[in-house]
Amino acid sequence: MRRYEKNDTPNQTAPVPGKNGDIETTGPFTIDHKQYKVSVSGRNLKLTPKEFELMQYLVGHENQVLSRDQLLQGVWGFDYSGQSRMVDIQIAHLREKIEPDPKTPKYLKTIRGFGYEFSTGDDDAE
Repeated sequence: MRRYEKNDTPNQTAPVPGKNGDIETTGPFTIDHKQYKVSVSGRNLKLTPKEFELMQYLVGHENQVLSRDQLLQGVWGFDYSGQSRMVDIQIAHLREKIEPDPKTPKYLKTIRGFGYEFSTGDDDAE
């Protein structure tokens, strides 16, 4: 389950993902969209700008299987209908930073023949 935290500013409407000032929490992950920071279980991660964008996109599409083409379009902003290792390489770098054991991913899983799925497992309890 995803949770959005509202800033303590009076008369502020509920935050929308990706807007300045948002803090989004899902499972052990907290994303501060304004400060471009991600933490897992309270530990701040050092992400490159592209890793941060990829993480934002994955969290925004939590529990959805995303193809490489969808990730290229959504994160890099271009279409490429072919084999691109760029997505695979960025996923591997992101796993090194967010996974307890990157060799057996818990959150960012490969769905063979389709792409990748980000899930914190919060849906399993429902």
